[in-house]
Amino acid sequence: MKNKKIYLEFIRIVACFFVIVNHTVSYVFWDYVPGGKTWCVSVFSFFLCKFSVPVFLMISGIVLLGKEDSYGKLFKRIKKIVIIIIMSSMLY
Repeated sequence: MKNKKIYLEFIRIVACFFVIVNHTVSYVFWDYVPGGKTWCVSVFSFFLCKFSVPVFLMISGIVLLGKEDSYGKLFKRIKKIVIIIIMSSMLY
């Protein structure tokens, strides 16, 4: 990581926060009366936080966009990801 971009790390932190808020608020607003102030705030924050997952994908694209990899490196990276997915699926 020679050229670490600090602003991307800040965006990741904010996106992580919004993922946590999204997961916690999604179950909370079901307990409130629809139309109430608390319910409206919960629904607003729920939909506000939906941008966080696409942000992670965009950050990955930004980081990987500048790299000139060969097909061998690409398949090696895909192989690692597939192995991790299979192992985690077996453990789950």
